[in-house]
Amino acid sequence: WYNTIPNGIRTGFASSDIDYLVVDEKRIIMDRIKYEIVMNGFYIPIVNTKGNHVFTPDEYDQLHEKMAGLSYYNTENEYQFAHELENFDVNSTGYHIDVDASKKMIDEARSEIIDKLKQIGFNIHIGQNLDLSDKCIDLIDTGSTGRGTNKMEGYDFDFIMCVDKEIYTNNEKMQELYNKFKSNFPNVKIDGHKIRNQEITLSNGNTVKIDITFIMKTNKIAYSTEECIQD
Repeated sequence: WYNTIPNGIRTGFASSDIDYLVVDEKRIIMDRIKYEIVMNGFYIPIVNTKGNHVFTPDEYDQLHEKMAGLSYYNTENEYQFAHELENFDVNSTGYHIDVDASKKMIDEARSEIIDKLKQIGFNIHIGQNLDLSDKCIDLIDTGSTGRGTNKMEGYDFDFIMCVDKEIYTNNEKMQELYNKFKSNFPNVKIDGHKIRNQEITLSNGNTVKIDITFIMKTNKIAYSTEECIQD
């Protein structure tokens, strides 16, 4: 039935009433269905047209474990950090690096970079703001530095700029935004809606690279990038 009804099932019933799903593996995206079941919160068997199980309880548990620590999926287990991230990392010469000290350095670098980005003159809000009446550009640190899983040496920053629709859909306003970047950051290269490997020199003399991806701001988000990173 999943494949034969073009517009889905035209009624509503509880997922707890589903005994199992029968699928044609050649015609659907299996991974998507499996993840939807896991996100739903309890195991539902999937069998193919030959009656063979193609989604087992063990596979459900494995996928469920990957969502540990993410509040949106209502998982009870806490996120488990890799052991080498708990107390120290090792640099290329074999010396241990203090992760807490490195985190402080990265936080200071991020703060300085954000201050520089704010100088472009647009209304930039730090974090994801789903209120579309607030005509601002949301700046989100989405990379490993935002998650605290970056390398202790040679790290960079990956940002997303969620641009208000009135700006994003207006070529002249977007060009104005890009021109602001070009006037504040020498040698900046904007490819499509992306800035790649832009070097920024910090007050301590260190140089770091940043990537920025521009997307249109939306409030149609169930579980935002920022919420996931915070979790």
